[in-house]
Amino acid sequence: MPNRKLALSILAFIFLVSIATELLLIGSCKANPFFYKLEEREVSPPAEVQPPKVSIKLPENNSVLVSNHILLSFRILVVIPPLPELFFENLAVSEVYFKASWLPNNTYFDIQPLVNYRDVQSRIWKNDSRTPVLSGYSFSHEFSANITDVPGGKQYIEVFVVEAGSRYTYRSDLTIYHGNYKVANSSAVNFTVDTTAPTISVLSPENKTYDSSDLPLDFSVNESVSKLTYVLDNKTNATITGNTTLTGLSYGEHNLTVYVWDIAGNIGAETINFYVQEPFITEPAIISAAGTSAIVAITGLLVFAKKCRH
Repeated sequence: MPNRKLALSILAFIFLVSIATELLLIGSCKANPFFYKLEEREVSPPAEVQPPKVSIKLPENNSVLVSNHILLSFRILVVIPPLPELFFENLAVSEVYFKASWLPNNTYFDIQPLVNYRDVQSRIWKNDSRTPVLSGYSFSHEFSANITDVPGGKQYIEVFVVEAGSRYTYRSDLTIYHGNYKVANSSAVNFTVDTTAPTISVLSPENKTYDSSDLPLDFSVNESVSKLTYVLDNKTNATITGNTTLTGLSYGEHNLTVYVWDIAGNIGAETINFYVQEPFITEPAIISAAGTSAIVAITGLLVFAKKCRH
């Protein structure tokens, strides 16, 4: 019997010790959340978090550029709202980059200067509810980049800004969730690179001699134009809207240059030299007149001879 009582006493002691140990562990875990079970997972951003904004200044949308070296300039606006702190929450710009229609890879910007905009994350109390939150802030920053060797034709650039955040939440089963989330936004512009001058073909006048002081000016152009002018004999540059007529040309040699501007501002030109001579009676006309006079004279002699016979 003494042995049985001793065994029961030992079992009771072990049971009490196990209960006390469990209570100590539970209390320790509640006092220190780092003893909780930790799980990583992707989460949705908090409702307070809004995507950043991107405003592209250059190149302008639907613009036509005359150079294959362009300046990309844009501004971002980032608002970090007050975030409820469940153990800890954070949010910051993680990436700024652009993709272009002619480049195979994304081009990333240095975001280190953005660190200067980060305020000290002080804790404040919300509405006397004793709910701690992280104070919010906002900033705007401008980026620029010189881009070379842009091929001709229709192109586009899209700029991206990504904010990354994380948050800890916990459940009553002593599990902590460490969640990561991202919010992003982008803006794009379309533009055309045109570095080729338009081609103009002057159809009239031609490089030859004319006997008229009024000549048609006819030409054709291989693309849409924004401006047309011509210069006659190195004098005033005259603006025209299309084919026209050159009037009152003086006798002698002339030179004519027609200029054309395309939509991008490239200039094409063609020069023609021609000669205007004074009209004169040709040799066949003189011979014909002489022959007519001879016929009249002969006819008169025949009539006179006929009268003499009588």
